[in-house]
Amino acid sequence: MDNFFKLKNKINEIKKLGWIKCENSYSNIAGIKFEKLLGKEIENFPIPDFNGIEIKTKCKSSKSKITLFSATPDSFLFENKRIVELYGYPDKQLPQYKVLNNHVSSKTLTYIGNNHNLGIEVDWENRKVILNVYYGQLQLIDNLTSWSFDLIEEKINLKLKKLCYVKADKINYKNNTYVKYSNDSYYKMKSIKTFFELIENGNIWITFKLGVFKSGKKIGKLHDHGTSFEIYEKDLELLYDKIII
Repeated sequence: MDNFFKLKNKINEIKKLGWIKCENSYSNIAGIKFEKLLGKEIENFPIPDFNGIEIKTKCKSSKSKITLFSATPDSFLFENKRIVELYGYPDKQLPQYKVLNNHVSSKTLTYIGNNHNLGIEVDWENRKVILNVYYGQLQLIDNLTSWSFDLIEEKINLKLKKLCYVKADKINYKNNTYVKYSNDSYYKMKSIKTFFELIENGNIWITFKLGVFKSGKKIGKLHDHGTSFEIYEKDLELLYDKIII
């Protein structure tokens, strides 16, 4: 609990700052600015942000899901490249190249064009989460893509057992963006088994962000922005026990 209290004290100091001017207007500006205020360098290492506690920051106006972590399928090497080549659809700006930018769930099929649909399932016996590709809604044509339980458990154990969720207000004023951090909540994960159960129940989604480079020497080549496991804010307490600090 000591680290939760330490983080809470730091966040209280940041909240006292009120409206804070940001240096840019990135979509995740609230998180970027918060890390700077904490004195943390921006990085993508799979370790928690503050003494074993992962911090997720989101603007109140955002309706997007919370990204828990990113994990490339470990079923085969270059698996995302294979998926895009087989089932991707034309990029809007460069239609000669294929992309795949979709949210996938275990409870609903995601239509991606060419009469193809994507869904996921939890294979408890073989300990993996599988991406299923269907022709239409009934004909399974590909189930080779998967994430092993071992890979997902490693990600969780490294980064997600303890969580701080910070919400921010955001305004634009005279061509500048300002944020104000106003709410912070603290959590401990119930269990890793719960994580897989929530995938199976459709509460945790997998999002593919597989685009292409739009210019330069790499134009047309796969630009992998990460394949992420995500959850809606309303479902956080299905995965975590809330801690009162």
